[in-house]
Amino acid sequence: MSLTGALLPTPPPLYCPSALTTTPTNLAQGYITLLSSDSNLAWQALTSGNVVAAAFGVQSVAERGGGVDAEIDEAKRHLAKLPEGSQKEVVEAYSSFFLACTKYNDAVNDAGLRRCCREGEIRRVVEEEVEAVWRG
Repeated sequence: MSLTGALLPTPPPLYCPSALTTTPTNLAQGYITLLSSDSNLAWQALTSGNVVAAAFGVQSVAERGGGVDAEIDEAKRHLAKLPEGSQKEVVEAYSSFFLACTKYNDAVNDAGLRRCCREGEIRRVVEEEVEAVWRG
């Protein structure tokens, strides 16, 4: 099942690809831990908490505002309408998103002086991995 197309003909964005490259590893690891906890808690963190906001690149409440709030709210509404049986899959997809953030950060850090030459390639690979998870 494709997570993005489960209910709507044109689903809203459920994350922002640029957040893959701007989410710090420690923040991503915190969300991975949260999403791997109790399934009810993980689902509540997605639909009522700030996990989706982080997947749109918002790292604190102070950063919310403007158009991103509407996108976040629309994504949460879409998630809330998904069948209960798909909740585990959605939680796993968001976990994969944050794992990709840590992979990106690790790969960029490992690139050292070659970072300027490799960053685009690293970003492309990580974005493709995340897109594959979300397409189902």
